Amino acid sequence: MLNLGVLSFLISLTVIFISQRYFIKKNIFDTVNYRSSHDALATRNGGLSVFTTIVIITLYLYYNSNELFDFSLIIPLSILFTIGLYDDIYQVDFKLKFIFQIIIAKILIDQGILIENLNGFFGLYEIPYMISQLLSIFLIVLIINAVNFSDG
Repeated sequence: MLNLGVLSFLISLTVIFISQRYFIKKNIFDTVNYRSSHDALATRNGGLSVFTTIVIITLYLYYNSNELFDFSLIIPLSILFTIGLYDDIYQVDFKLKFIFQIIIAKILIDQGILIENLNGFFGLYEIPYMISQLLSIFLIVLIINAVNFSDG
């Protein structure tokens, strides 16, 4: 059996190679602007290899009854990936992306990813459930957008 690191690397390289050729053939390139993390022409397929590798390795671990993490995270990640890929190809309106980010945040909250206690931050400890949900949605959407903004 291959080491998971080696397997992940090989899957990622394969997906990058195939998707790079497809994106070049379809002329799907990222325009260079002041927020870009690159100086030259680049395809918009970076997240594709990461997501595909995560899904394949997750399915492998699931079928081998090995639980390294909560498999239910794949659903919101899939939605986020789909919207991101669609945006890379067709330029989705920011309002639609924002609505989907809120939906994804709510799915994560329903799965138990919730800030219920601030542990004395601003003198607050336990917070009411409704405020906890709103704060969690705000922070999840903030993190998603911070990563997207830093990536260009």
